[in-house]
Amino acid sequence: MKPPKIEKRAVYITKEPVLGAVISSYFNEPNTYFSIFYFPELSVSYKDDISFDDDGFISNMIGDEVRIFINNAIARLKPNYVILAGLDEKQKSFFYFLPERTKIEIDSYREVEEKLKFLNKSFNGELQCDKTNLFDNLVKAKNTNKKLRYNENGRGEVWEEKDDSKSNIVVIEDKDDIFSVIAINYAFSVGAKVFLTRPTNKEKVHEIQKKIYKWKKEKNENDYKDIEKEVNDRIGEIDFSRYKYATFFTEGLPYGLILKNVIPMSYVWREHREDFFIFNSIFFETFTPFGSAVVFSPEEFSDEETKRVIEILKDNKFFVKELVNTNATVNNFSNYTEHYPYDILHICSHGGETDGYYLIEKFKDREGLEHTVEYEEIVGFAPVSGKELIAVHRKAIFRKFDGYQWMGPELKAQNIPKYVFEDMRKNLFDGRMGKEALRTRVNSPIINSCHIKCYDSIHQGEFRVLASHNSPVIFNNTCVSWYEIASFFIYGGCRGYIGTLWNIKNYTAKNAAIKFYENFLNETVLQSFFKMLKQIEYLEDSDIYIYWGLPFTKIRPLQKFGKEKMLEELLSSSFRWFSKIKSTKSPEVKKNSIAVLKFVAEEVMNYFGEDDIKALEQKWIKEYPEIIKEYEKEQKTKKEKDFLERGVMDLPN
Repeated sequence: MKPPKIEKRAVYITKEPVLGAVISSYFNEPNTYFSIFYFPELSVSYKDDISFDDDGFISNMIGDEVRIFINNAIARLKPNYVILAGLDEKQKSFFYFLPERTKIEIDSYREVEEKLKFLNKSFNGELQCDKTNLFDNLVKAKNTNKKLRYNENGRGEVWEEKDDSKSNIVVIEDKDDIFSVIAINYAFSVGAKVFLTRPTNKEKVHEIQKKIYKWKKEKNENDYKDIEKEVNDRIGEIDFSRYKYATFFTEGLPYGLILKNVIPMSYVWREHREDFFIFNSIFFETFTPFGSAVVFSPEEFSDEETKRVIEILKDNKFFVKELVNTNATVNNFSNYTEHYPYDILHICSHGGETDGYYLIEKFKDREGLEHTVEYEEIVGFAPVSGKELIAVHRKAIFRKFDGYQWMGPELKAQNIPKYVFEDMRKNLFDGRMGKEALRTRVNSPIINSCHIKCYDSIHQGEFRVLASHNSPVIFNNTCVSWYEIASFFIYGGCRGYIGTLWNIKNYTAKNAAIKFYENFLNETVLQSFFKMLKQIEYLEDSDIYIYWGLPFTKIRPLQKFGKEKMLEELLSSSFRWFSKIKSTKSPEVKKNSIAVLKFVAEEVMNYFGEDDIKALEQKWIKEYPEIIKEYEKEQKTKKEKDFLERGVMDLPN
């Protein structure tokens, strides 16, 4: 399967499924993906200098993080227009950076036809839809070039796709939300059959995690049958053997485990930034690779794949950053995973869920009312680089609030003011909570917890970005690495992620990884993954791996070994962080940005020399002669001005 193109006439930012579907019907060019980016509801307008103690700090942080991802996508694609649809004034404030000439605002589906006149779109008729058949009819509208017209009175036509000629299938767990629209747009762009099925949820996936664990540990086939029923109730009628590829848009149901991966099968995580996941997967197919890889292993096993993986990568001209043994620290893992440019990250270690503590404690809100919060706490420790200090990393997983299940329907029905949770957050993060809590040791794996074992402690996978805001492929060859830990890598921006469904045997992990890397440059990631899966020798480890990714994702072979692209990215990253430090008004952001800039600058100084800088300079002179000439002219003018006005002249060495 070849990747589609990305529609450049417009991209679309919204949270509304009706508007998303109606507007998507205007973009139905074959083999072309129309990008929709989801923007969340927020309690505050954008504010650069918001303080940690201000109400709305978390809301502002979430909005700003999504804004950065959207801004990166827009900067890469350079679309003619950006459509803001169904957003309130708080949400719109986060897009202050958009030029007015490129911005189109749509507040209702009734405005769509007028606001999209610039497309000069010609349709083959109209298709009426309502809330009950919105997504089925969007599929038909895109395939038949019909204008989708929403009828809020509920008199839409009923349609079901019956085209059996398509060679690929996309299964979508449909939640009647904008993410279903995004998935349909993707399926149309690759010419796949669409199958809409009922959704699952996180609670159900957690049950499935427990059943997988019990099935493998206690050999209880009833647990396997329960998972099988969940899968077959949704897609039991489909004969997957007649398709070349299958992609599942799911909350986390392991379809391939039950279907025995009869064909190459991949997954996209619903509501986990699938908009960026799809965009990055397509865009980075044409992106020049860095030619670098990061291999991480604290060498926990006497016989592992690490050395062979490094050899294969180096033989294929990759510059490999070896975070091995004593270099496999928590601090190094954080810095290199987030801020170092790479195409591939391979992880060999212990992982999965971990133990911790159960805490019950009380706090008072700003009105003096007392509340009880219950949460599980996972703690990690790591030395602070360059200082005789130990950093403590705490993760809180909330379970109950005032006796009600956290974020459950009963708690929501209490209509507790938002400021109460703001007060709880402040108490948690300033250290007031936790000291006097009733703390009980939990010696069993905690649901929702995750970790990667490092040389000095554990890393809990809390990434904000990956690979210096780029989109790498991750092979996390640790135990039970398919879900919780995967979510952080996917949120961070990866375009492919391989993980395991249960505790993997060392022999299986080693040989599977080596087989994957022996093929990974000759075909797509999914094809290499599929071959790896089918060559696993132990039957009890069959179908243990899962691949979050799209069928066409590929890591391209390198023509030459070199660090030029990496140096270029590191210098560009330095400039971005320096600009952030100068522009931000937030002390917390400034402090964190300085730490990142220090890491990036040290990487440039320690691993690149004068020859590397000169090579990059020659490349820039060759590729951007006009810009270089203009820069030299400005510098000459500046020197002349300095001499004439201030009597200052830079002399040669």
